[in-house]
Amino acid sequence: MLDNRIDYIIEPKQKKSETINISLSIIIPTYNPSFNLIKTLDSIKDSIMQPKEIIIVDDHSNFEVKDYVSQYDTICIRLKKNSGPAIARNVGASFATSDIILFIDDDIQIPNDCITNIIHDFNSKKSVAVVGLLSPIHPNKNILSLYKNFYMFFSLQNSPSNFSTLYTSISAIKSSIFHLLKGFDETHNKASVEDVDMGQRIVNSGYEIFLDKRLLAIHNKKYTLISFIRNEFGRSFDLFTMLVKNKFYEHLFTHKRYLNNSSSVLISTILSFGTLFVIALSTFFTPLIYVYIFILLLIWIINRRFIYKFKKYYGIGKTIFIPFILYFDFVLASLGIVCSILYNIRNILKK
Repeated sequence: MLDNRIDYIIEPKQKKSETINISLSIIIPTYNPSFNLIKTLDSIKDSIMQPKEIIIVDDHSNFEVKDYVSQYDTICIRLKKNSGPAIARNVGASFATSDIILFIDDDIQIPNDCITNIIHDFNSKKSVAVVGLLSPIHPNKNILSLYKNFYMFFSLQNSPSNFSTLYTSISAIKSSIFHLLKGFDETHNKASVEDVDMGQRIVNSGYEIFLDKRLLAIHNKKYTLISFIRNEFGRSFDLFTMLVKNKFYEHLFTHKRYLNNSSSVLISTILSFGTLFVIALSTFFTPLIYVYIFILLLIWIINRRFIYKFKKYYGIGKTIFIPFILYFDFVLASLGIVCSILYNIRNILKK
């Protein structure tokens, strides 16, 4: 039966042969895609091992995505209305016919051995999901894009291989487990924490997620100041709301690096929020400004490895801005968490 959320489906020109041992389908949700989607499809086309099928889910874009990608052999599904990436991925997964579903974003370029390595991981490990990470090299050279991309790379590069969440820029999961857990939570109607939620349900159900650090995907996302603020504040707000809604906080101390946050991140976030009080109080007692400077230096010391690593890739010229962007990022995250606590205070007290 055709899903009543679907407007139409365009089938590929020719069926692809299945991959060896395990078949794999790639699902790409998209909304008003740019030329980055073409780069994504070209990277798949250049892969050593080809997927069984590529399913593009057009989340009711303002133009016909099927025409935009007509030169590629894909299944193109258009939704009747804009519904968000969780629904788009679930619809795509309902049409996948493979053992493994690989979710990637429409601005991701996968390495040519990506599918090969993923198939190998599922053949050789007991994990039900495999996650990749972002390449440290970013095509957009504005400082916010470089910072955000490199921060994601650094964070995942220093995470244990026994991972605790999904990251749908590049994540693969066994189709049977995906459907057993009923896919992504469709109440997440925007791109935010639907992947984290899915990852936590996988881990909390007793399954394992493997972080394959060979899977270095290029992320062609460009951040502006507004999009950076919206992303960092909104994601922190949504993460805490998700913890309360699903009672994930009960697992905070049972999983290492829960939600992939290290102790340095948590400490830096708390300290950054504390600086806001210090700044406010310093208007009445000026010497407190020295306390603010001390805390700021402490945050930078805690995160010195990240700053040093960034310098190795991008040089001192760009690195001089990183400590200030890093602090700004932690402030935004702390404000998002505090606002989420206030928003969810009734639910927190009930629990």
